[in-house]
Amino acid sequence: MRFAGILFTKSEVHPVVIPTITSRLQRFERMGTMRSMATLKKQLVRLELKASKMIRTVLGIVIFSTLSIDPTYAGFIVNGGFEQPGISSGTTSGFNPSNSHLLPGWTVVSGDIDLVKNTFYPAAEGLYSVDLVGLNLGVLEQAFTTVVGVQYDLKFQYSNNGRTPTGIDYRAQVSVQGNSSLLNQVVTHRDATVANMDYRQFSGSFIADSTETTLRFSALNGASQNGGVNIDDVVVNESVPEPSTFALIGFGCLCLVGYRRRQIVAALFRKPSRIRAE
Repeated sequence: MRFAGILFTKSEVHPVVIPTITSRLQRFERMGTMRSMATLKKQLVRLELKASKMIRTVLGIVIFSTLSIDPTYAGFIVNGGFEQPGISSGTTSGFNPSNSHLLPGWTVVSGDIDLVKNTFYPAAEGLYSVDLVGLNLGVLEQAFTTVVGVQYDLKFQYSNNGRTPTGIDYRAQVSVQGNSSLLNQVVTHRDATVANMDYRQFSGSFIADSTETTLRFSALNGASQNGGVNIDDVVVNESVPEPSTFALIGFGCLCLVGYRRRQIVAALFRKPSRIRAE
């Protein structure tokens, strides 16, 4: 048998001494087991507190990320709803490279565009929208500050001029340019009317590769060069995980906590090994 780290054979230990040593070893084991159980119980309590705190944190993030979304916030885009400068008289106002400085945030690179009041045909939001074709095919752009390596989301509403002939596919190119081309797509719309503009939402994302990025809308065709794709509610924001993603991350963390809890509980109820004389 083993005592104090020394192995003894039965011939080396008096028979009367063996039960005494065995009894002491069992007592020492019980004392160690009690200490281990106390430690495990403390770990279990700490784990329960961590789990409770984790649940509150995950729920708080999900609720905050849901309630903090403001649909009117244009993020990095200035005047994304085209509510400025407004129209003092009439229902449309034309902008070209010579006067586009009057349209806050935006630059007309070539051709011309029309700012349209909702009394001419409805906007997607607010009072105004932009027809990318005035008297000529227009090119409209805006530069904004970005951080290299960060992903951004682009969203906007689009239709076509509600007073142009139906049966025509009106097209416009949407591009995002940094040091390289980050996004390049064509949107198409047809058959919008004053009664039903049928606005659709464009959604795209890109990763910035420069500190300044340019968003550009280019009309590709129009009705006799007088009416084409209509845009409104342009928004660029940094990409953030959806609330469902936060919930999935939280669920994974809680699964890990639950696994560790089961390990501790199993250790608490594990039967101590029996001591036998060797």
